[in-house]
Amino acid sequence: MTICISDSGVGIPQTLRASDEHKAYLRDEDDTRCLEYALGKGISSKKNQNHSGEGLFWTSEFIKANGGEMHVLSGDAMMQVTNEGVLLKTIPKWFGTLIVLKYQIQANASINDLFDSESDGSFDDEIDDLFV
Repeated sequence: MTICISDSGVGIPQTLRASDEHKAYLRDEDDTRCLEYALGKGISSKKNQNHSGEGLFWTSEFIKANGGEMHVLSGDAMMQVTNEGVLLKTIPKWFGTLIVLKYQIQANASINDLFDSESDGSFDDEIDDLFV
């Protein structure tokens, strides 16, 4: 199954470079390095917002466990994530962000197992609270 998500914003690299929290670190980095940095857990331009910076991290972890692929195009960069690692390439300018997720339907990977491997149990409580 393939899922595509796209927007026409300024893009991940530009958004992170404009963030007070990340601009000093990313100021001189190219767009490929910014995309790779964005995969880190908790990396977000939205400081102090619940679970900000976890979407790309958890999605990439799940895609790797599933044997699928994740492609992110933003700015002058393309990033491919598989269970074999991360491939970064410079591309012609992409305005906005495009994320393509290729998920292996027949694979036996559980997002709950991923969360449980890193969680102290509080994450499950927070998710449950969303539906009360």
